[in-house]
Amino acid sequence: MKLFWDDLDAVDWDRHHAAASAPLQQDWAYGTALKNLGIECHRAEVFLDGERVALAQFVCRRYAWTVGFALCSRGPLWLKNVPAADRARIYVELKRSLPMKIGR
Repeated sequence: MKLFWDDLDAVDWDRHHAAASAPLQQDWAYGTALKNLGIECHRAEVFLDGERVALAQFVCRRYAWTVGFALCSRGPLWLKNVPAADRARIYVELKRSLPMKIGR
């Protein structure tokens, strides 16, 4: 499994998003709007056996200037049928590798 953070461009993201009829919370424009409001947002693409299987957009917020929270509303966006065991591994790796600023 390989994860790449903030590496995919808007055109590719939107193409996959549209093909999957994905929710607004996983739309590139949604993340961009939040970034324009000063909210930290990170996008991941997940590969299994060299094939892109998922996209995930995380909205990151800080509370009390110390504790950070990340939310992947209505995601990840699954592009392929992924077995439950692999999905579990992906969730763990997304959480572990999220490039959020300190204090999470």
